[in-house]
Amino acid sequence: MGKPMRTYIDITVNPNSAGPSEVVHAMLKLGISPIFGPHDFYIDWTTEADFKRKFKEVHKVLQSLNISYRLQTYEVAQEEARTIAVMTKKNGP
Repeated sequence: MGKPMRTYIDITVNPNSAGPSEVVHAMLKLGISPIFGPHDFYIDWTTEADFKRKFKEVHKVLQSLNISYRLQTYEVAQEEARTIAVMTKKNGP
């Protein structure tokens, strides 16, 4: 089994694309909820097959809505460590 991974999805809406609420609705139908913060959505996965299956669906949906998107992937453990470091830096002396 692979390491737990998290891929963030950042979307870009343009004048010819579906509106934000349509995008959220389409992603919710895939079981992907929006998040607050610097990214729009995320997906957790562990194997390459899992990644390919999930992002094939995401790509198809976002392409049909004329949405541009960007992916950023991290190991979950590294992402949690990075988040703790940022929080510590903000709350520290």
